[in-house]
Amino acid sequence: MYDLRVYIDTPQTRVVRPELPVTVSGRDWDGRLQDTWINPVNHALSLLPAPLHPEWHTTNSGIYQRLGLADFGLAEGIDGWRTQATTIPGPSGKVRLVNGSPKSAITTFAFSANEGVAISFLSFNPGTKNAAVFFECGYSNIFGHTDGQAFRFWSGGEVEVWKAGQLVGTYKIGIKSGQSVANRYCDILIIPLPGGSVLVYSITGGDGFIHNFADLDPEDPDAIVTDPEKFWFNVPNGSVNVEVARLRYPSTGNAVSVPCSFGETPENGAALRAYTNPSIATGVSSGRVWGQGFGGSVTSLTLVKPNGSAFVANGSDRDCASKIVLSGGTHSPWIYGGRIAYAAVFGETDGSEEFDLTPYLDGPNPVTYTIPDEPKGVRFTFTVRNPDSIPVPDLRGMENRPVRVTNARAEFGEEGEFLGWGAPVTLLDGQTFPGKFTDGEHGDVQVLTIQCGDAIARMAWEAFSDRLPEDGMLLTHPEDPCAVREMYESVGVTDLYLSEDTQRVTEIAPDDCDKWNRLVDVGDTPDGELGALASDFATGTVWGMAPTLDGVVGMFVLPTHLPSTPALTLYRDVTPDVGYVYEAFDEQPLAIAANEVYVIGRDARTGQPIMAVWRDFPSQKVDTAPSARPENWVGGRRRMGVIDERFRSREVIEKVASTVGPRMSRRYWGCEWQSDWLMVEGTALPIWRGALVEIEGRGERRITSIDVTVHRLSNPDTGKGFFASAKYVGGTILDAGGASLEQVRANMVRRAAKKLTERKGASELRSFLPSSFYLVS
Repeated sequence: MYDLRVYIDTPQTRVVRPELPVTVSGRDWDGRLQDTWINPVNHALSLLPAPLHPEWHTTNSGIYQRLGLADFGLAEGIDGWRTQATTIPGPSGKVRLVNGSPKSAITTFAFSANEGVAISFLSFNPGTKNAAVFFECGYSNIFGHTDGQAFRFWSGGEVEVWKAGQLVGTYKIGIKSGQSVANRYCDILIIPLPGGSVLVYSITGGDGFIHNFADLDPEDPDAIVTDPEKFWFNVPNGSVNVEVARLRYPSTGNAVSVPCSFGETPENGAALRAYTNPSIATGVSSGRVWGQGFGGSVTSLTLVKPNGSAFVANGSDRDCASKIVLSGGTHSPWIYGGRIAYAAVFGETDGSEEFDLTPYLDGPNPVTYTIPDEPKGVRFTFTVRNPDSIPVPDLRGMENRPVRVTNARAEFGEEGEFLGWGAPVTLLDGQTFPGKFTDGEHGDVQVLTIQCGDAIARMAWEAFSDRLPEDGMLLTHPEDPCAVREMYESVGVTDLYLSEDTQRVTEIAPDDCDKWNRLVDVGDTPDGELGALASDFATGTVWGMAPTLDGVVGMFVLPTHLPSTPALTLYRDVTPDVGYVYEAFDEQPLAIAANEVYVIGRDARTGQPIMAVWRDFPSQKVDTAPSARPENWVGGRRRMGVIDERFRSREVIEKVASTVGPRMSRRYWGCEWQSDWLMVEGTALPIWRGALVEIEGRGERRITSIDVTVHRLSNPDTGKGFFASAKYVGGTILDAGGASLEQVRANMVRRAAKKLTERKGASELRSFLPSSFYLVS
């Protein structure tokens, strides 16, 4: 026997002030740069390469040191080689290597892996663009572009990228606003980047390109972009006039972002949120850094005032900027984003006037509790008569009032006497929607119907007012920071039950660091993003709010982590000492949503659309004999598309396609039955969505929705518990919506008819032919 109770105006955790972040990316750092650089190709922040520093033109030592003839095993006056003076004063200024005829040279030592190089060569005017190769160079122990990584510079500004003897890319540099590269020095930086890319930047032209090596894993920050071998150059046409330096960076530098203002003033003593950072910034805890590097690190990330002094939350200052400090030498960190935030402030609603509405639940309609086949539609509904007579302030006028619903189990003595109610279990910690006020049948009784939602419903009202990047976050984890946790905690839900998963949202540097790979944007809602995360990366996940013996928790349970042991058994007939009995069992097939799924995203490194396709060929095969057809045979194609520019790599779109495809193509069966409201044995805790039950004669079924009707409330004096019946839908977690088999079937038909799921950037992506096409088996 159980006692159900409803309380209003209860203490409940709410958001007093949302998180106040400063989120910086790309050219946002360009407020004040000191020995740092935002490259104009992808706008990543790094330390300033030595050739871009003014001292490069006056110094030939330290980080500005050029290679001399001896570094190539050559000598002054031998075989036509000599050195030529530059703007650097004194003998050390003779840094250009000169020869009157076409020549080649190779260093006597190997560069380290992924070590950059600065080169300068004299171009001439051959009369026709791209008529001749000015200069070629590369990383290899042998001359020529048939081995290692090589770069060939043509007279018209064309640059070829070679690897292992294969031409892998052709680009244009050195031509900007009509400039010509002919008859002048061409100063070039070749900079290997983490994630399998190389930046070629023309100091002369102020432009450049990034080549992504297709054979390297963009998710591997330690990929070998340039081999640890010697460096060679060749001048196949004209005379030699070359300058070469191993690329170096200052030991430290910093950047201050453009000024910004907080949406709300941080209160005096506001606390900065703590973060966990990647290896490049392990010493930073008060901010989040996005970036990679073969060496170097981020020393600090702090908030400053626009004048550069430290920003302190004092209740009045709002204008600020982010300051990041980098360290390096042979290598530099490459940064594409940073975030510092004052942690959200939560508080409890006043519970001093908490009121038990249970004695007044005497309306014409029974109490209902609906947990549909989707987390967003949970509703607890009750009615009261003559609401103005109930001693609760403005009961029918207010909305979003805290509500707590509890359930307690009756305790009896050895002789069967009622001893009282056990400790209550909280079933719902939610809030009211606007009530519906009506007159009774004869106008003499007024009735107020109140519907309540849970914290997921509250999420729909808590739209984000600032950007929240999810790049590099774990999808879900019981302890560590993750994307799912961010969504729940944004509305104050901190008691969580989350699966552990190693899957991360991609942290490849974007093709343009002004953007983010996966961003929860202004106006997005936590419930919308939770649904997208479950749908895209973990279809079949059970998420939402759920009661436990320790209180209501937010959950995100992956399909592989759902219970595999039945919580209880339902029987066909009433017999002595038997448990729950079921009736009105019905089972029907559900419509197949799709047997061909297209997933379109945008490649983080190239910015181009990419597509992955999953097909169920047996389901599509037209001429299969009836006796040989699979259960999900359609005999044609049912296509479905998912477009989201936040899918930023081949790995991600293939993951989404291989996750969504099989689930859309399966023949699902849904079942429905009626029984008493099912409780965990010996407790007042209901068996929840996602639980497995054994149905006698039918086998095991997973609960996907619950629709409870409380026909009679309990008597607190006699221990006579409430009478409640429930309608259950079982099968597979589909998030189709609905709390009956009929509704679920109808929603699956509508899902099959919906051919396209469009999210961020979909309209633009639909307009372009994908640059890469992947068939997922």
